[in-house]
Parts: sequence; structure tokens; C-alpha cells
Amino acid sequence: MLDIQSFQNAATTDFSRTIIDQQTQTQALKQDSGSSFFQKLSQNNALHNAFKSALSQQFGSNVASQAMKGTFRFGSFSSQKISKIMNRAVIANGKQLASRLQPTGIKDPVVSATVSEGLRMIGNKNCQTAVFNVEDRFNRGEIHPPDPEHGKPGTTIGGFEFIELKQKGVEPGFVGKLEWTDAHTQALTTNDTPMNKLAMGFIGEQLSLISQPMEPATVGIKQSALEFLKKETGNHALTPDDVSPMLRDKPELASRVKEHVLGDKSCGEYIRRDVRAHTPALNQKHYIKLDYAESDKFKLSSRMVQIPKRSAKGSLHRFFTAKTKQAANRNAMKEVMASDLMRSMGIETQQAHLLRAKYQDGSVKLLIEAPHMQMVSEGEGVQNFSDFSGRLVDGFLVESQEDLGTPSQAIAKRDQFASDTSITALGRNKIFMLALADRDAIGSRGDNKGRIGNTFAAIDPGHSLEGLMGFRNINSDFSFENGTFAKFKNFSIFDDSSYSEKFMGVTQLQTMRDNGSDLAVFDNYDAWIDSEIKSLQGDSNNESQINDFQSMKAELGKMKEAWTERRDYILDTVFGERLQVANDKPAVIESLDCLEKLTAKARITSPSGKVHLHHLQTSGKRAEWHVTRDLAGTGYLLHADTGKQGMEKLQRFFSNSHTAFEPKMEMDGKRLMLHVPQSEIETFTGLMQEGNILDHKIEIGEIAENDADLARQMEIPGEDPVK
Repeated sequence: MLDIQSFQNAATTDFSRTIIDQQTQTQALKQDSGSSFFQKLSQNNALHNAFKSALSQQFGSNVASQAMKGTFRFGSFSSQKISKIMNRAVIANGKQLASRLQPTGIKDPVVSATVSEGLRMIGNKNCQTAVFNVEDRFNRGEIHPPDPEHGKPGTTIGGFEFIELKQKGVEPGFVGKLEWTDAHTQALTTNDTPMNKLAMGFIGEQLSLISQPMEPATVGIKQSALEFLKKETGNHALTPDDVSPMLRDKPELASRVKEHVLGDKSCGEYIRRDVRAHTPALNQKHYIKLDYAESDKFKLSSRMVQIPKRSAKGSLHRFFTAKTKQAANRNAMKEVMASDLMRSMGIETQQAHLLRAKYQDGSVKLLIEAPHMQMVSEGEGVQNFSDFSGRLVDGFLVESQEDLGTPSQAIAKRDQFASDTSITALGRNKIFMLALADRDAIGSRGDNKGRIGNTFAAIDPGHSLEGLMGFRNINSDFSFENGTFAKFKNFSIFDDSSYSEKFMGVTQLQTMRDNGSDLAVFDNYDAWIDSEIKSLQGDSNNESQINDFQSMKAELGKMKEAWTERRDYILDTVFGERLQVANDKPAVIESLDCLEKLTAKARITSPSGKVHLHHLQTSGKRAEWHVTRDLAGTGYLLHADTGKQGMEKLQRFFSNSHTAFEPKMEMDGKRLMLHVPQSEIETFTGLMQEGNILDHKIEIGEIAENDADLARQMEIPGEDPVK
């Protein structure tokens, strides 16, 4: 089975770096002896077909066939230099075609590729030479969005067609789509390419329309056809209404008319816009942010930048978020690197890239570019990212009711909700978010994370790897202590899941440490900074830029050290004991969680009682249960400081279970100790199931029957329920 990561690694690292030679004018597609790309294709039919389809959609089947044989030269196809952005259009399209083959379930940790995703665009010449400063230029009327009515495209900026200023979030920037290039025009006008077929189909549809009033595109295309027909027939009395009847049942004439319209420059933008709309890679939105306005001077220093007034939450917000240009660049690197780090964890993450531009004073300006997240799945088509905004109640993700309108409207009209646990393995992501110490990982409204179908999807890790990395605030039940001011918001979104599901993240984090995939991300960025410094050396005019990159390198070293220390704290201090038995079957770590919920107060709703949950939550003071192997090495010794009441609760539970089983228990001061030898493990873990704990707490009156009704319908796992 092919997954997106294997396609992207092969396509991006080999196709962009070695197959298309960016440094020469020939741009030969070649079988380089140092590349295993064609070897990979020959060994994987699914990858071969997906990549060929991507090439075909951009350049036509003839080009694709030659390219896959390694015999095609782009120079013979178009004099237009094929940019990295163009390559990315091919790759993005191929990814969509390939993703239908992606296995269901979650991704394993990904060993970082030679080049991190966030650095793939850093050498793009279009961006390095482009003048951004979009906010200022838009306000001065120098930049325009597309004008479909008059058939005019948006302004091109650094390889992107401007659509609008960025509206969501406080950071400045704009929304764009990949620019239309000469290569696209060549594909559009080459017979029988997918783009050509789309164009001919669109022209034919417009020519056949007879309803009034007509869209500008229809009017323009019919007018072009009319001029052709007047010249062809010599009848200058023809009107636009005559076009459709004249072409009916005359395929040869209709074909010549469509060819004429296709070549008519006055119709070009109408045709391009429709073809773009039906070509996923060209229709996908891209968000370019951190493009601070040059004219928006900070009062205390001209070297500082600030967020625009239109998105700020007042003047104080602007004042306290102002930063130097160097700090803005470091933040850009940190955010993109955090996205790469999440991707290495196996999280579906927005493909954020650094763009290297420059300020008017010549200093480096790092922007972030990221395409709108979407996924193609078999039977579902294109699925777009949607955030959790409006779907959070009491910190939990809730189901919405279509008949009540939007999620936020539904919430306003209801006082009881069902927790939504349809996202695959949502709980395993909690430890990753805690490891990154991003207090705003979810967002106060839930708009920093979301879903694509039933897959958890991450955007905007803007506060990752910051000051909270030094906190030692995590507990072995995945709860945590908040600081006085800096608080982790809405992390309870991950809590309506089993302990084993949440623990999956811990074992994945351990795998990352073992294979080095997490630190490889930091190392890739360190190597990039070194290459930038090397390219600037030897010219005294570059001294300030060199200093900026050296400062960035030092900051990167601190982030790597902070990450390593927090990762090791999580694996060794918080979960080290439980990792020793994490792979044991039956799962004793799940039994530890049940013991904690049995010996503490628990609930099956959110704190306010509004949200009915699938899994029990500890609501009282928690007594942490510890586990070691017994002297025989085959059983378990379990203990917790529960006091005598803990033993009484366990005895009552086992008594009510209507079994003859009760593990050996004894008290040592406040410490309750259990011994579960190998012969009793299966019985013990069979009783220590969440469904059994719930039924017991209902029976003793700790949880109301009404609160448990929905939980019962949700089929909480358990053995025979307690009667």
C-alpha cells in the first residue's frame, strides 16, 4: 500500500532536486546515477501511475510518457523555465491522486527526509526577487484581486496570484493561488491534454447556452465565436443568438470555432479561470503570512514590525506583540520547524514552507507559505480541512446537528451534547501537544487544530518550543498543572479516549527518540542556516545578514536542547515506569488507569454536565498507581497512596463483581499494595475494564444513572457488566 509520505518523499526530494535541473537552461529530465527515483517507480506501480497522472494533468499524456521514460527535455516543450512552484503543482496533484491508496488508520513516526518539508521553497528565486509588502501595496492600489466579470487575473506576487488579504489570525499576509505560467498555457493549447479537454468542454458549454441573462464569460466567448462565424460565412447580420443553432449538429464547424475561441486573448482569462477551478493543484488556496507592512512603523524603533490594525485586538495588543525583524524571522523558522516536527510524529500537518524574501532595507524577510489542507480519499473525493471552532463545549469536541444550522448555532440552542469521538486515535496526540508546550495548540475557540474527514489535522503551531518548554507539569494520567498566567487551553479535547489510545503517543515518542527522527528535523534547519552563512561570507555588505543567521542558529540550538530535555523528561520521568510494561498483553497499563478511576471520584460527563462522554474522567483527587514486576518477573506489584479507604473501595468492587477473585492486598501506612501473579493476570485485567468501573460507580450511587445512559449506548468496553 502506498501512503502520502512515501509519494512525497520520492517526488519532492528526487523530482525537485535531481530530476529537474534548476541550475541549467536545458532543464533535462534525466536518469541521474545518483538518484533512485526511476528505480523507485519501477518497483512501485502505484507510485509510478500516480506520478505519471500528475505529469499528464499538467503537461499532457505525451509529455508524461516521455518523462517517465527519462527521455524528455523540458527545453523542447517550452522555453519557460520550470520553477519550483511549478514542480510543486505537479507533486501536489500527484499526492492527491496517490492519497486514495493511503492505508486507513494513523501514521507511524516518520524518519525525517534529507530536506525538511519547511525548507523546500527556501531557494525559490521567484520569492527572493519579488517585492512583497502586500498590505502596503494593496492599500495603495498597486495590487488587485481577480476580476472575473472583466476577465482579469489577480496581481502576481512571487509565483502566486493574489486573491485577498489574509483574514483569519492576527499575523499579516495574503491568500493566493499558484500563478498561471507559460507552461500551463502550452498545456492548455496542446491538443488532447487534460487541460485542453477541460478548456474545450468549457467553451462548448458556453456556446450552447441560450438562457438570459448571461454571465460575462458566456457573453465574451459567444462574441468571439460570432466574429469568427461572420468572417466564415460573410453574413454580418448574425447575432449572438444565432451562434448555438448554427453549431448544432455540425461537429467540424464547432471544433474550428472552439479552436478560434481558445486562441482569442480576450477570452483567455475566462477559460483559464474555469480550467483552474477544475485543476486541484491550481485551484488550491495558499496562505502567505508574516508579510509585515513596511509603512507601519513601530513608534519606539524603525527596526521593529507589528501586526496590522485591522486584525489586532486593540492598540495594546499591537504594542506588546511588536518585535524586531530578526525576531520575526526566528518565529517564522520556529513555526515551520514545529510543523515538520509534528509531521515526524505522524500527525497530518499543514505543509508550511519558509520563503526567503527581503525588506526594503535589504535585510532578510522570512515568510511562511502553506497550502490549504485537503485530502483525497477513495469514495469521499476531496476533503478539506475544517477547524474545531464552534464545536467545543466544556473543552470537549461535540457532535453537531445539521438541522440546527452551523455548529455554533447548534450549541447556542442546546444544553446537552454527545462527545464526538469519530476522529481516529485523537487521544494519542495529547502527549505530542504537551511535548511541544504550545499553550495555544488548540486555540481558545478551537481554530488552531481541526480535522480532514476523520483524521486529526494540525495548523498554526505558533507557540511551540517557547518558554513553557521548561515546565515539568505532566502527570502519568496525561493530566497536567497549568501556570498562573500561561495556561494550556482546551487540551481536554483529547481526553474522551482510552488510556491505551493516549499511551500510543508515548510509545511513538519513544520510537522517535530511538530512531533520531525528531532531532533530524533540528539538524536539517541547522544545516540550512550554515549554508546561508557560507553563501554570504566574503562580502562585507552581508555582515548584518550573517549576524542575523548566527543569532538564528544560536536560538535553534536552545530550542533543540529544550526539546530534548522535555522529551526525555516525559519518557524517563513521567512514563518511564509504565513504558517498562507498555507492551504487555493483556494491557496492564489500562488496568492502572481503571484502578485510579476506581479509587478516586469519577464522572462520565464534562465538568458542567453538558457533554456526555464515552470514557470515565477522574474528578476527585487522584492517587497515582505504580507498577513493577514481582520477584518471579512474570507478575505485577501495584501500589498507590490511597489510604485505607482505597482498600475498602477495591474490596467492595471485587465483592460486587460476583466472582471469587480478589487479589492479595495489604497496607503499608497510607500505601495500598496489590500482588497480581502471572496466574491471575488475565482475571485481574478482565475485571479492571472501564465498563465494569462505570457500572460499579452507578450501583454505589457515585454516578447518576441518567448520566450513564448515553455512555451505555456508546458501548464503553468492558467484560460482563456488574448487575
